[in-house]
Amino acid sequence: MGRIIRAGVSLFCLLCGRFVAETLFLLIVPRLVKVGSLTVEIIEPTLRFAVMSISLTVHSDFEPLRAALLRLPSDFDSSGTLLYNKRNAVRRLECGGREVVAKRFKRLSLWRAVVYRFLRRSKAQRAYDNALQLLSLGFLTPQPVAWLRDGRYYFYVALPTDGVAVKHEMVGCSPPNAAMINPYGRFVAALHERGVLHCDLNPTNVLFTTTPSGDFAFELIDINRMCFYAPRPVPRRVCIRNLCTLFWEADEVFRRVVAAYAEARGWSRREVDEVWRAKRRSNAAYACRKMLVHPVKHLRWWREQRRKHANA
Repeated sequence: MGRIIRAGVSLFCLLCGRFVAETLFLLIVPRLVKVGSLTVEIIEPTLRFAVMSISLTVHSDFEPLRAALLRLPSDFDSSGTLLYNKRNAVRRLECGGREVVAKRFKRLSLWRAVVYRFLRRSKAQRAYDNALQLLSLGFLTPQPVAWLRDGRYYFYVALPTDGVAVKHEMVGCSPPNAAMINPYGRFVAALHERGVLHCDLNPTNVLFTTTPSGDFAFELIDINRMCFYAPRPVPRRVCIRNLCTLFWEADEVFRRVVAAYAEARGWSRREVDEVWRAKRRSNAAYACRKMLVHPVKHLRWWREQRRKHANA
């Protein structure tokens, strides 16, 4: 039965295109399942059977951990130290005698589980593949160990890192670490020059360590949403949008990081001003969206932003 479903989905994708097929599947199929009891009794159990299989991909250097990794889904909630627990859960734990960091992605609905099973790569698989590609391009990220599918749960496993989030040195402290600003701008410039686009490049997703020579070494985490243009650089317009995600506020730190970025890439003053205008538009759009959810709180935030822009 699984082969029949896979063949049918592949033909559907070939005729409709992957993204159209995914959209139609998520919007239409759940409604069709509710049409009649016979449909529910036949289709839904078949789909559940199709997505409840276990799949494990292990890096060749960590093949001895395979047996322990297969036990990870059942041991996850009771093992190690919980580092993060919101939409996804992250734990630092021991696996087969090695200390690893495991990220369990949010449990998928049945229909989205089918999409990730047949139509597109899961977040865990994308994180694993992106980590390998980043390392091949010479950028740092925690060494990937494996990715695992267990029913509607997906896991990404990597080695732990001693890096600290950039946020704590440039956003969460006063005054910010001035020595880090220029190296950080040059790091982001190097990413874009080499064709690497991290789609969520905020200060919590970039870690840093200090080398014996006193330099800063940056590494990327939360890498399931990335695009690679290599060997070409990232297009300029895309770079400008990506720079707007570096920091939440358009403050002096943001301005200095962008200046260091522009110097590293040889950008003109006109392009720097374009980044600044794009950041203002981005902040305004963000404030409008949030005001719909928390009107009073974000009205204060909006007024503070306007005051900063007026004094800039």
